[in-house]
Amino acid sequence: MGKKRESHRKNHLVAGIVVSIILVLFALGIGARFYFSKNIPNIQGRAETVVVLKEMGNTVDLPNPDEGTLRIDFRAVDSDVNVAESSPTKILLFRSKVLEGLNVYYLYQDKNVTAGMPRLTSPAINLLDGTMHTIVYTFKRGYKQMLLVDGQVMGESDFSPAVKQAPTGFLVNVPENDVQDDKISVSVSSYDKMVEPGQLSSITPTT
Repeated sequence: MGKKRESHRKNHLVAGIVVSIILVLFALGIGARFYFSKNIPNIQGRAETVVVLKEMGNTVDLPNPDEGTLRIDFRAVDSDVNVAESSPTKILLFRSKVLEGLNVYYLYQDKNVTAGMPRLTSPAINLLDGTMHTIVYTFKRGYKQMLLVDGQVMGESDFSPAVKQAPTGFLVNVPENDVQDDKISVSVSSYDKMVEPGQLSSITPTT
């Protein structure tokens, strides 16, 4: 009798533990569902809208992945690029196929120019004021990279193409809105050598 009672107690104990685990998992599932139902709108709000300019000359790329200089001459106003249902988060100025991961963006809200590997970011600059702006990105493997806007050095660091750019926020989707407008004037040129700031007079426009 004693062994039977002990066996019954063990069985009840095991059954109680199993039921408790099931109830806890059920409660966690309901809590997780409630949390995500409240936060999904916030996550979706962080989705990016990228504007891609068609006039930038999609056939232009860097001559090689080891050393080079890229120059972008850009003139536009806000209405030229703000064409989506919501304001853009990024304007794509250049995307390299020769050096995968190398992109040049203008961050619409913060007004920063970003480029490089790892990423270099300029202070706030209003590129959408209707005047011509010149962006220069120059790099050399095993040496350094520099970002310049309108002849001013905005940032420099060692060039490390192995560093991958991690996305910020929760990117639910990244719609790219092609912009083709006669009011936008964009030209892209590439050079096969890195340049130093003292050499920029040969490739930047004179005022």
